[in-house]
Amino acid sequence: MKKTTTPETIDKPQKAVVESSQEHSSSSAGVQRRKALLFQLSVGIMLAAFGILTFLVVTVPVLSIDLSITQGLQSITNPIFAGLMTYISWAGFSPQSFIICAVIVILLFIFGYFWEGTAGFLIAAIVPLLNLLAKVI
Repeated sequence: MKKTTTPETIDKPQKAVVESSQEHSSSSAGVQRRKALLFQLSVGIMLAAFGILTFLVVTVPVLSIDLSITQGLQSITNPIFAGLMTYISWAGFSPQSFIICAVIVILLFIFGYFWEGTAGFLIAAIVPLLNLLAKVI
């Protein structure tokens, strides 16, 4: 004889899965709020630090510590160090910097992160423009 399933027998496994996933969820609403607050605080601190550095660069033409560090690094004549510096800075030059940004944005869209890809695209487009604007001013 064939058993028929009633809604009660179907609901029990579904409820168990939902309850299990709620118990094992990595972040509750309070944890998410704390993480968001921590992120916003760190962004605010970084923006403040950038603003202070910008103010110092504009008001003080040459900082002695900056000059000392720059001269110290430029006085190193070791070819291994020169190769290391070239290797480290390679990704920051054109065209590879634009290619790397494009690949990351495309991968974000492919993996379904639409808003992250959109934000990445906007940042990748705005930052070079701000860089150009800063150099013109």
